[in-house]
Amino acid sequence: IRGLLSHYGTLLYIEDNGDGSMMDTITKWQWMKKSDGCAGTVHWATANTCLPSGWRLPTIQELYTLCREDGTTTGLDINAEDWYYCNGHAVDRWSQIKDDGFDVQSDYHWYYWSSTTHTSSTTFIWYVGMSDGVVSYGDNYYYSNYVWPVRSGH
Repeated sequence: IRGLLSHYGTLLYIEDNGDGSMMDTITKWQWMKKSDGCAGTVHWATANTCLPSGWRLPTIQELYTLCREDGTTTGLDINAEDWYYCNGHAVDRWSQIKDDGFDVQSDYHWYYWSSTTHTSSTTFIWYVGMSDGVVSYGDNYYYSNYVWPVRSGH
């Protein structure tokens, strides 16, 4: 079952590859274990150039699956005109993701860029906040967010 939570609160479909990456065993996406792929917050244009070789910015669909407790894209609305919670209400995904074995930022209130632009303007980029599950978009020239790299699995 996708996104099944164990009785310890960790996601059963996330596995540590032992090479600095974590595997989503359902989608086969590999997430960088250290959730700060660009050494701090960056503007979106920089986010596309500071990633290690072989890694890329996740789409909003990919990033959303980490935000959701069940690991799906249920409720994703890329046409939304306002922010919303990926789980329908505030959920502390930061702690859950840390329990899964990811090396997450110590800054509890952080947001992560996606590669997906908003349908209303190409200068608005979708991002996700893991401390509470906020899904929103911001101007790529003014906002600075973290980058959580992803790559296709084997």
